[in-house]
Amino acid sequence: MVSPKHGKESIVSFAGIDSQQLSLLTAVLDEHCASNGIPSDGIEREEAAQLVISLYQQGWRTPDELKLALSLIGHSSRRR
Repeated sequence: MVSPKHGKESIVSFAGIDSQQLSLLTAVLDEHCASNGIPSDGIEREEAAQLVISLYQQGWRTPDELKLALSLIGHSSRRR
């Protein structure tokens, strides 16, 4: 998700997410990936990160809301 050219700051600015929000989203992402066997260095984690940011921007704000949305969508390595 972070390109070598742009770095984390550009993505955070682009998505309109501050450092506190980023910490929340990262914690949700880490837990989701650990619970679903998603490797920390693959494209599937990048896809999950994009999904978490998208959900957040659509109004799913708390960790519980985001986890619920992820479970409803069914994003995990088991779906492939």
